[in-house]
Amino acid sequence: MNSPNVTDSTVEQINRFHAEATNLAAASRRSLDAALMAAWHAGTLLIEEKKRVRHTMGAGAWLIWLESSFQVTPRTAQRYMRLARNVTDPSFV
Repeated sequence: MNSPNVTDSTVEQINRFHAEATNLAAASRRSLDAALMAAWHAGTLLIEEKKRVRHTMGAGAWLIWLESSFQVTPRTAQRYMRLARNVTDPSFV
C-alpha cells in the first residue's frame, strides 16, 4: 500500500524510470560487448598485417604503413593488438 503522500502517478513514474534505467543499462552492456569484440577483431587483423608488412617491406615500414592506412593513431592500433594478444578466445571478450 502506498504511503499517504505518494500518489499512484508517482509510483508509476518511479517504476517507469526504473524500467528505463534497467533497459538502458542492458543496451549499454550490449554496446560495450560489441565494441570490445570489434576492437579484438581489429587487433587480430592488425597483428597479421604487421607480420605481412614487416616480411615484405621491412621492420621500419610498419609505422609508415600504419600511419598511411589506419584511420586512428598508432597508439590505438597498439591497444587493439594488445587486446588481441592477451585475449586468445574472443568469447571471453
